[in-house]
Amino acid sequence: MTQSFEIYRNRPIFYSLGNFIFDDTYNPTTRESFIAKITVNDSRDSLEATIIPVIIDKNTYQPQLSVPPQKETSLKSVDAIRHLFENKTLLDYSKSIGDYNLLYRKYKKPVMWNMKIQFIRNLYRYSMPLIVMTLKEFFKHPKES
Repeated sequence: MTQSFEIYRNRPIFYSLGNFIFDDTYNPTTRESFIAKITVNDSRDSLEATIIPVIIDKNTYQPQLSVPPQKETSLKSVDAIRHLFENKTLLDYSKSIGDYNLLYRKYKKPVMWNMKIQFIRNLYRYSMPLIVMTLKEFFKHPKES
């Protein structure tokens, strides 16, 4: 999933554009993405960078333009991320990083459940050995740590 962008020395730097589309729609945040729009004006030094929020269709994996209120939510999210690191020192940036472990614990169970549901919905796409191995893992009950 795309993350954000910043302007550094009058040049836009976009993060994770290579992750534009994922087929793991079991995690809703991986469905949110954006298209980078860069406008070059009269000189090389006058660039404008904007984003066009999109949402990935959970059945076809095709990007679709986001509509309100999701569009505004996506734009605010990118701006909030930009605010965390744009024009900041490395020390300032390290202080602004959230509690990753807290977020991991919060989303782990719903994401794992949605991942299993998506696997079952797409069962016909996989080879038989992969299906058997995955079903064994699915029915295994690991101890929670």
